Amino acid sequence: MDRGDAISVSVHLDRPEDLPPNARIEVLFDGPSLGAELERPRPSDPAVRSTADWGKSLHALDPDLYLIYRAPVSGDYGLRVEVVRDREQPLGALPHDTGLAPMSTPLPTLTPAVSGVPLTIDVRHVGALGSGPVVLEAEPNNAPEQATPLPLDQADDSGTVYVVGGSDDLEYYNNTRTGHNLDDWY
Repeated sequence: MDRGDAISVSVHLDRPEDLPPNARIEVLFDGPSLGAELERPRPSDPAVRSTADWGKSLHALDPDLYLIYRAPVSGDYGLRVEVVRDREQPLGALPHDTGLAPMSTPLPTLTPAVSGVPLTIDVRHVGALGSGPVVLEAEPNNAPEQATPLPLDQADDSGTVYVVGGSDDLEYYNNTRTGHNLDDWY
């Protein structure tokens, strides 16, 4: 991809009910390095760092992802799908069930193997991220240098620029980053 190229990425499990209990499938997008200066953590906020990579685990309670992606640099990009087998599922700071249910069926250290569960991947070129006063939010935009540009000079008659966003790139059922998610920059 060339710097600034945009694609829409959609991945979903066609029949999540066919997954074994607690099975997880990780979708990983790998991009080229942005250089040590951009990728280093900031002393003021160590969680903020520029990257071309992202990932999300899919499972029966969150079987899909969708986002618009804008290449931060030119280079080779790849999409990988892997079954998560060898790491515990993290528990978030805000558990969804504080009663006895989690103790009756604890999450396994090794998750079950997955086979025969259909997965649909759709990657499409996005022509432009904006037209007039309308702009599509695009990932990655978690750091100031990767901010989504707002065309303020193209605002409508009321001075408004409309941002359309719809990324589903974070876990929502068991989001272990609750309260620690990165901001989107514009």
